[in-house]
Amino acid sequence: MQICVIGAGPAGLTTAKHLLEEGFDVEILEKRDGLGGLWYFDPKQSSVSKGTHATSSKTFLQFSDFPMKKDAPDFPHHTYYVDYLKDYAEVNNVLPLIKYDREVKNLKKSDSGWEVEIFDGSTSYTKTFDGVAICSGLHHVPLIPKTPGSEKFNGLIIHSSLLKNTEELQGKRVLVVGGGESAADLVHELSSQESSQVYLSLRRGMCIARERGTGGLPGSFDSTRAKTWLPKEFLHDYNVSCRLPDRYSAFKTVYTLIGLPLFLIMLTISWKKATTFLGSLFNWKTWAALFKKELRHGPPDGVALSKACEELCQDIPDSEAEIAEKAWRLKFIFDWYSGSMHNSQPATKRLEFLQDIVKGKAKVMPGIARYNGGSEVEFEDGSKLELDAVVLCTGFESTLPFFEVQKIDGRQLYKNVFLPEKSMLGFVGFARPNSGALTPIAEMQARFLAGVWSGRINLPDTETMKKAVEADAQRYDRDRKVYSARLTSQVDYHFYMEDLAGYIGCRPQLWRLLGKPKTLFIFLFGPMACYQYRCHGPGANPQVVMEIVDRMPALPWERVLLHATILIMKPSFILLEKLGLKRFRPQF
Repeated sequence: MQICVIGAGPAGLTTAKHLLEEGFDVEILEKRDGLGGLWYFDPKQSSVSKGTHATSSKTFLQFSDFPMKKDAPDFPHHTYYVDYLKDYAEVNNVLPLIKYDREVKNLKKSDSGWEVEIFDGSTSYTKTFDGVAICSGLHHVPLIPKTPGSEKFNGLIIHSSLLKNTEELQGKRVLVVGGGESAADLVHELSSQESSQVYLSLRRGMCIARERGTGGLPGSFDSTRAKTWLPKEFLHDYNVSCRLPDRYSAFKTVYTLIGLPLFLIMLTISWKKATTFLGSLFNWKTWAALFKKELRHGPPDGVALSKACEELCQDIPDSEAEIAEKAWRLKFIFDWYSGSMHNSQPATKRLEFLQDIVKGKAKVMPGIARYNGGSEVEFEDGSKLELDAVVLCTGFESTLPFFEVQKIDGRQLYKNVFLPEKSMLGFVGFARPNSGALTPIAEMQARFLAGVWSGRINLPDTETMKKAVEADAQRYDRDRKVYSARLTSQVDYHFYMEDLAGYIGCRPQLWRLLGKPKTLFIFLFGPMACYQYRCHGPGANPQVVMEIVDRMPALPWERVLLHATILIMKPSFILLEKLGLKRFRPQF
């Protein structure tokens, strides 16, 4: 069978690799003149900018059976990552399969298979394939908000994907619109230019995660198997109320009581952290939280957010320690006004821009209400600014111009991969994880897709798939009320990886690691990255797993003890679920 893979980014490369392993003939069509997808710098199309570094750590960015070099930076520059992808493609015999400067213009089903219309720069031709894996992502059509009066603005309005450097904005009055990582990076970069005036416009808050955490390790190392089994609401409580001395929740109270012996041990490791937890037992609010209704977030309100930020940042702190402390408080204000739980939305893994706000180098504004003509912009709270440029970090439309179903919605796909009626058409790399990185998600989808097409994995019948898709869509809309209309393909990284691994048969069998205590320790308390799915089952590569485990830096014992406290709660949660209390059902 001959398969067409559309796109030579990380998703397309890993899909081709796994299809080859299942014995398929593969052809990769890439519209750029180089591989890497968005990681490949392209001044004419949507891509990274010259200074882009990864915001996900190398532990999550690397493929499960192809670790990066030992001396690779924790957060590699885009050129380093493209070189890594080239090495991956070369080692797995994928490079010869790529046809560059091939743009797919149309894709449709015919009696003989899938007809792909291809433009090679001068002519168009059509080729028929038995199956098509669409791995091109959705970063094609910039999402431009329709704001009244924008045509009357005499300054620059530009989407961030078309802004390749910030030199043209130096010394300007610039408004950055949006709350993703490109917005956070842009605010920080512009704030370093002394002559620029920088503003950040938001209609709601956002979840902000640390790029680096305990012991200077990447923040994603906090994403452990011992912790992330928690149901979504309790995982939120751990990430928020358990980290703030003035926040209380029923989960925090129970967690502190269960972990009392471990906190006593922790006195020898982290006196401050341990005494904070132990001291909370003598606070009446700790016990009152057992009987109060949980309020886990506030409204998705940009006006309230901007006011709260202004109040907190009225005075600029004198020391770096005070700046860092105030920026940390600011993070939780952003979390609160996001309108969603901490782990029900994508995380922005940058903190530097918060310090810029604290230092007075940038200011938070509400959403734009209208452009009033000239250089004046009015906001939702009635305030106005004179601006030279507006940079839209507003993402992309969920559109595939070449396919009949142009609006791609994960709520229409079975396991975010298959349209129920079209099993020989697959989507890889469209699901956006709330944490971790896109690469391991795409690799797991590729393993799933290749196994289905080879007949090794059986899909349910069409009607069963449709019912599963509908049930998943309802749960998605319930859990992501604020974001469901805009982010249509977000997945919970840990649950989704475990779910697909169950179909593939590659979930790690922890009981088999009892004789390998170091590996078991890393699997439980190290980052839950994709290397864990090469230990057992189809495609297992224990040698690579051991290589990655041996390279893992020392894990902070303070965090290990905190997560061990969560792990010992799991049997009681399983029991409570069996007794009919579904809210205690572990995620995996």
